[in-house]
Amino acid sequence: MKKYLLILLLIFSSQFTFGTTWYAVNDGDWNDNNTWDDGGFMGWGFGATHGHPQAGDIAVIEDGYTITVGDSNATCDSLYIRNYGDNTLIINSGLSLTINNGVYVNYYHDSYDYEC
Repeated sequence: MKKYLLILLLIFSSQFTFGTTWYAVNDGDWNDNNTWDDGGFMGWGFGATHGHPQAGDIAVIEDGYTITVGDSNATCDSLYIRNYGDNTLIINSGLSLTINNGVYVNYYHDSYDYEC
């Protein structure tokens, strides 16, 4: 019984040690909470919360959205740009987007995957 409780504790505590995965849901500024949501309960959209990617978080741009780093510098752990439409990332002059881990374009483990 203790073994199962330990496993459950590890599973639930791991949710608090990893960053959030944020999905672009509108065109807009990177730091605008209305541009992103977390996909809700298990990615199904139920109870989705709005926010924006920060250090330690994963950002996913898909479905043809245009995301602009336009008001202030931005950061994330990883950036995924998926090929579901014309996705655009704009970084205004004088600003920066810091990506700590990697940029993945069209990343679904098929023959068109690229890692930058």
